[in-house]
Amino acid sequence: MSDRIKKIKFDKLTSEKDFLEKELKYQKEMIQSIIPEFDKEYRRHVEKAGLTDVFFPKNLPPKKAPNPKPNRETRRKMKKKKASKGVESLFKKVAKEIHPDKLTNFSKQEQESKKKKFLEASEAKNNNDSLKMYSIASELGLLIDNISEEQFSIFEQQIDNLKSELEKLNNSWIAAWMNAPEGSKNAVMSNYLGYVLSTKQTMDKK
Repeated sequence: MSDRIKKIKFDKLTSEKDFLEKELKYQKEMIQSIIPEFDKEYRRHVEKAGLTDVFFPKNLPPKKAPNPKPNRETRRKMKKKKASKGVESLFKKVAKEIHPDKLTNFSKQEQESKKKKFLEASEAKNNNDSLKMYSIASELGLLIDNISEEQFSIFEQQIDNLKSELEKLNNSWIAAWMNAPEGSKNAVMSNYLGYVLSTKQTMDKK
């Protein structure tokens, strides 16, 4: 693959990832905003079906207080991802250009812009987000080593992961209810209630 084709492919992947991240953020915000209304409508359907005591029993045993200390598995998940050598190397190049300590000679506006970009680079490093780090380095005009086919495969896997997350979100019941025409929302909620009831009955048998 020629350098020119690699550059075009890199720009395409960068743009696609940027779009998917913004779309995912938008969808998450939309769903978060609709949760209270969805829960209210769900409760109304439960009451209408005469299943309040099944789904919202009054005499439940008191729940144990959650353990304030995260267990080993939780602590493991909370750890930051270890940055690859490529990401670590690029971050050092970026830091030499836009670390907050090196911005004293820039205007206030430029300082704010570069500080924001540095925070993005730090986040990319913590998440081992190689495509984002390469993109930031490219924006800053830094010399990037020849991108290998293996690295392109990593970029494409990142994009596939975003697509899968977005697809899972869009296929959720709450998204189906949110996006349904006004005249179809009751049908979607009824189907959801049926699904929840069926799942509960299956779990109760185990």
